[in-house]
Amino acid sequence: MIVVRKFFMSILWFVIFFVIAIIGISIYIVMGLDLSDQDAAAAAAETIGAEIGQKYGNLIVFGLFALSVLGSIFGILPGSRHNRNGDGGSGVVGMVIRKVLASILWFVILYVLVAFVGGGIVGGMAGANDPDNAIAAGTAAGEAFGAKYGLWMILGSLAVAVLGSISGVLPFSKHNKG
Repeated sequence: MIVVRKFFMSILWFVIFFVIAIIGISIYIVMGLDLSDQDAAAAAAETIGAEIGQKYGNLIVFGLFALSVLGSIFGILPGSRHNRNGDGGSGVVGMVIRKVLASILWFVILYVLVAFVGGGIVGGMAGANDPDNAIAAGTAAGEAFGAKYGLWMILGSLAVAVLGSISGVLPFSKHNKG
């Protein structure tokens, strides 16, 4: 039963890591593009994504697979720990690694959420003020919001993720003491 649980947890964590990697690579690609011409930006992003996939795809997939399998086998990843004493297992090192992984996961979630909500609100307001040119006005307002508050969004998301994971308030960051 333990082997089956660890097997399925490694698959789950591989999918989670893969999605986070895809989001991170996509953000990396988009940050370097000129978004004024949407069609050209989409074609460039597709080309750059294909190049990254061809050059590093196997390495990324193998690394994520190894991380998820080893993390599940050694009980480092949340949901995969088990020991005979029933105390949650894997000690201080496992707790630190779980909190670091939880911090990274929550940083990505919070940053994307704040960026989408903030950009959506200012973009919607700008589009409502200029209905004839709503898409261009909303895009410009969203980009201006990101340029003005981008550093604060990163620092705020990082602070909440780290402090929430250290204190155990955020999901996946609690340490079971038994």
